Order: sequence, then structure tokens, then C-alpha cells
Amino acid sequence: MIKKYNSKGFTITELVIATAVFSVVLMLGVVGFVQIGKQFYKGVSVSQTRDIASQIMNAITSDIRLSQGGVQNVGFQTTDPTTGTTTSLDGYCIGNHIYVVHTSYLVNLSQHDNSYKFGILQAPLPSNNNCPQPIQPSDLVNPVEMLGDNMRVSFLLLQNQLAGNLNPSVQNLSFLTDLMVTYGDDGAFTTGTAQSNDPLNPPVCNSVASGSQFCAVVRLTSTTSVAPTGG
Repeated sequence: MIKKYNSKGFTITELVIATAVFSVVLMLGVVGFVQIGKQFYKGVSVSQTRDIASQIMNAITSDIRLSQGGVQNVGFQTTDPTTGTTTSLDGYCIGNHIYVVHTSYLVNLSQHDNSYKFGILQAPLPSNNNCPQPIQPSDLVNPVEMLGDNMRVSFLLLQNQLAGNLNPSVQNLSFLTDLMVTYGDDGAFTTGTAQSNDPLNPPVCNSVASGSQFCAVVRLTSTTSVAPTGG
């Protein structure tokens, strides 16, 4: 007896429908994979920025705690290489260190220097332990850049909680440290906020969908008391 086999295959319509369904599933899978990747890199960006911000905060608050002179805001004189004009940046003497802050400057370690192209520098006080007034680039001995590549300090505020301002002559005071560190190029932030140094209008990252996986904003605050003198 000869058996008959059904040789009927898929129709063109069925193949088109199957291909369309497979394409949709594949597209959704790719989109999901891309979003997971963006979220991963977003987490890495935030984690790295938070680590750096914490290191800076810990260094400053440790110096405040061990300082007998509180915080001295004396400024930092430098020259803008673009315009050639003298520029005053924030310079502080805290404990045994000098801190110089170039607010909103995006760090590029491949073009870094210790006179203008930096984010926040930490250097030991001169050998005589006197705070230069104002601080000059030549006063910085073996300075260390505290920020990572593609980071900036949006603001660093140091406020004497008793007097309402910095007063280096008064000891045993409490200082509020308010620090914001950001990561990312200007395009990763909402228009007009990347270089904002206003605590009331801080930088804001775009949504992850808009490419802000390489963007992070970290703000830390701490209140630190100056250790009392002995005797």
C-alpha cells in the first residue's frame, strides 16, 4: 500500500506574520538590553561620583575637626589662559592643607595643570604653616587633583554656624560643609544647568533615555565641630 504524505507547507501570509512577530520580539529584546546597559552605566557613574564626593568631604571635615584655626577663606589668584586676565578662585586653608576650588570647571586629566585647568586641588600648607593670603599657584607644593576625569565641583560652601561666616580667629566652632560634585559633559544635563553653581538651581541630568547614563549629581552635607584646644 502506498502512503500519501501531506506536503502542504507555510503560506506566504503565515511566513510574513511569523517574521513580523519574531521581529517585534527581537526588537523588544534589543530595546530591553540597551535599557539595562544604560541603567548599569548610570549606576557606575553615580557610584564613582559618590565615592569621589565622599573622599573630598571626608578630607575637608577631617581637617576642620583637627584644625585649631577653623577655616580661612583667602582666595586663589590665577590667570585665565584664554583671556590673560587675573582670576580669583575659591581658596581655603583648613588644618594642615590648602584647598583650591575651580567651581564648574570640567576636569580633563589629559589637559590638566595646577594653575587653572583643575577641579579641586589639595596641597600641604607651606613649611612655615602660615596660610598665604591670597594663595598663589607657587604656594601649592605637590598638589593633588581630588576629582576624577569628566567631573566638576558645582559648589563647595563652608559656613561658620556660630558667626554665619568664616572666622579664622574663633576656635571651637561648628562648620557646615555643603558639597556638590557632578559627572558628565554639558550635553548630559538639562539645558542651562550643567555649569550651575547655585544650590537653589543645581545641575539636573537628562533622562536615561536621552543619553544621561554618563551623568551623575551627588550632593553631600556635613556639620563638623572644631576640636577644642587643650588646657
